[in-house]
Amino acid sequence: MESLGPESEEDLFPMMVQARLPLPKLSNSITRGMVDESNSLIP
Repeated sequence: MESLGPESEEDLFPMMVQARLPLPKLSNSITRGMVDESNSLIP
């Protein structure tokens, strides 16, 4: 990863998309946690 030069893991995703590499799959529990966290931000 150091040789690619991204400053963070978030910078790696656009690079993967641009290179047409498959994106990592998240487990259902992680996805559900992200949805729940997002929903908690809505008043």
